[in-house]
Amino acid sequence: MGLKWNALSPESVDELVASLVMKFVHGVASKSRISDSLDGCRSWHDPKAWSYIHRYCKDGEVFVVVDLPYRLGYVFESAADWTQVLGETTGFEFYMTDRETTYLVGHNDHDYLIVGGDIPVSEVHPSQDSLH
Repeated sequence: MGLKWNALSPESVDELVASLVMKFVHGVASKSRISDSLDGCRSWHDPKAWSYIHRYCKDGEVFVVVDLPYRLGYVFESAADWTQVLGETTGFEFYMTDRETTYLVGHNDHDYLIVGGDIPVSEVHPSQDSLH
């Protein structure tokens, strides 16, 4: 694939999640899934959303949190690189953002695409549903 990426340390993942929680989660963060308490984000059901999710990310490096029973974190050179990885995997919840956590783009294991913050597109899916 020729992708450029690095794994984040557990401490860096915790810091990234804390920043996302401060900006996009309503109430107190817990060890539960990030999507359980999102606030101010939009979502819609689309099993193929992983294939175009990079459209909602800013140019440049993207930070990814994989939200399993434990959390993993990665930094990819671009959101398109992460999309290539998603083409080879399925069935887990993840979130993408930039270094400053100005936006949140995610996809959960129920095939909902989740977007919030300063996304670089003017239109969101026309049949969007609110998470809260």
